[in-house]
Amino acid sequence: MQLHLKSKQVAWCGIIMAFTVILQIASGIIETSSLFLLAAASFLAGCVERKFGTVTALGFSIGAFILGIILAPQKLYCFTFAGFCVYVLVAEYFRQKDRQAANDGKTFRKSTEYIIKGILYHIMLIAALVISFTVTGLDVIFSKNMIEKAKDMPVFIIIILGVLCAELLWFVFDRAYIFFQDRYGLIVCGRED
Repeated sequence: MQLHLKSKQVAWCGIIMAFTVILQIASGIIETSSLFLLAAASFLAGCVERKFGTVTALGFSIGAFILGIILAPQKLYCFTFAGFCVYVLVAEYFRQKDRQAANDGKTFRKSTEYIIKGILYHIMLIAALVISFTVTGLDVIFSKNMIEKAKDMPVFIIIILGVLCAELLWFVFDRAYIFFQDRYGLIVCGRED
């Protein structure tokens, strides 16, 4: 019986991984929707964690990342996918803790969850900025026209706009993942076996 359950788990994860890799490949082809497609791919890692646990989801994410590196046309997008997966796995861990606390009749502190998720997001954001700056340099990231326009703006306005955009990205991604799991989680994940 245990072997039957393991084979069902491997088959289910294989199908979901195929969809995940297809979304990673599509993100390199449909450039205008790359963040949406990468986020959708990482949401599937959250479904794997919801159905089979953290260890299986971590293995799934690593496998999807490696396959993405091999197959996707935009290799750097795979690192964005990996960052999204780390965030989703942590978010799903807290969702499970919240459900467990509710079943035990206790209350779970949401403030702790948001602080930890916020710290994780900002660490990954800073790491991504530092890596992209050291690998490509700012002259490749920004076009000459943008640098020319930015010279006329005060530096603090540029920094404030950058911070606001980063915080908005975090808010939208977090809310989108919660909406996805609340609305489609049972459809995609099915019942826990």
